[in-house]
Order: sequence, then C-alpha cells, then structure tokens
Amino acid sequence: MLALGLVVGSGAANGAQITPVSVESSSTLAGSGGVTYGENHLTDGKRSNVWVEGDTNGSGVGTTLMFELGQTQAVSGFRIWNGNWYSHDFWTRHNRIRDLEIVFSDGSRENVQLADTMSSEFVRFDTPKQTSSMRLRILSVYNGSTFDDTVISEIQLEDTSGTGEVMPLSATDSSHLPEDGD
Repeated sequence: MLALGLVVGSGAANGAQITPVSVESSSTLAGSGGVTYGENHLTDGKRSNVWVEGDTNGSGVGTTLMFELGQTQAVSGFRIWNGNWYSHDFWTRHNRIRDLEIVFSDGSRENVQLADTMSSEFVRFDTPKQTSSMRLRILSVYNGSTFDDTVISEIQLEDTSGTGEVMPLSATDSSHLPEDGD
C-alpha cells in the first residue's frame, strides 16, 4: 500500500530534526503505577518511553496523532521507531503500525506501509511538503503476541536543511546479557 511519492526504508535521512510545537492523540492508554504513555513520549528522544493508544474497543485502528509545527515548514519526511522499543520482548508482545495515512495542513494525503521489523524506518516524501501540521492515522496494525495495544516509541520529523549528520542504522555488541523478558 505504498503510495507514489514516498520512499520508505531504514537509510539515513538528509535533513535536520523539526521539533513540533505540540503533539496530540485521539486516544492514549491511561498510565498506572507512575508509568505514563502520553504523546509527549513520541518526541522526547528516548526509545524506552512509549506512546500507547488507548482504544478500549480494539487495536487502535483509526487513532490519530496530530503534530502541530507552529508555522509552515518544508517537511522532507519522518523517522519512526514503530512498536515498543523498551525491549525486544515488549516489541513482539505489542501491536505495531502496518498502514498509516498522513494528512498535511493543505488537506493532501499520503499512505504508507511500514515494515514489521525492529528497526527505525525513514518515510521520505518525494518532494518536501510545505505544511504547518501533520496528522497520522492508523489504518491497520501488525498484531502483537500478547497485547492488543498499538505502540510507537519515537517519531522525528525532518526538514530539508541537510545538516550532514549521519544516524547509525544499527549497532552490534561484542557481548551482552541474555534477554530476561523485562
């Protein structure tokens, strides 16, 4: 369901990060025990802080996220850490977005299908979008093995300024502790 005009992949982006003025969601899971799942976690730079949709009747299909930019800006795309990146176990247990609709402030729309892999993806628009807001709407999900909640760990909007910064796509370690399910 990849729309024309979009490139989806894990490659490095060319722009600088855009910090939204505000982020709102149509649904957020209520926190408990001091843990919160608000939309403020989407842009905090921490993959272990997650936004979780709060649709009590299903998997979050139809839930929207609204990114207000404060002024019209050239947005070249965005990087998404789809799913719960707290641990690999949590990533497999929670839903992840499969199909996503992107709506810009001028009313134009793009649809994109995300991969079901625990790697960040960059969604690049064929031409930068002049927009003051972006609304993301979940159209379908990859089902988690345990929970029916859809989770996003981080989203970074990018402009076209070309900072020259390079973001690593992956890292490996020489040794590590085995996963313990937490």
